[in-house]
Amino acid sequence: MGRGPTSGPTRGTRPHVRKAVGPGNRACKRPVKNPKKSGPTFNETFLGLLYPTENYKVYGYLTNTKVKFIMVTTDMDVRDADVRNFFRRFHAAYVDAVSNPFHVPGKKINSRTFAERFSTIVNSFRWNSAG
Repeated sequence: MGRGPTSGPTRGTRPHVRKAVGPGNRACKRPVKNPKKSGPTFNETFLGLLYPTENYKVYGYLTNTKVKFIMVTTDMDVRDADVRNFFRRFHAAYVDAVSNPFHVPGKKINSRTFAERFSTIVNSFRWNSAG
């Protein structure tokens, strides 16, 4: 999910999911426009729904350092607020992980703490978006 240490599809990723991510990844390259200079949209890095398909929704998030996070979900009724919250929480976990002095920039994140935080965020998202 994203560019850099956690980039690219991992082993075991289904080919149809990788295919769904392609158009979403290209959509992240479009310029982001924030018309308001204050309020909740100022410096908003949540790109929103990038690419809907019949079976998936692809959402994007672009950090201020240009790291892309892509989410592919089969939940067709997911709310933007839940996805935005997921990305904000994931971004915070990512920043903590790459700020670790033992992390080598550009390399895969190998951190049990990061993996546990990510699992918690994903499980919380599933619970919130389900009901």
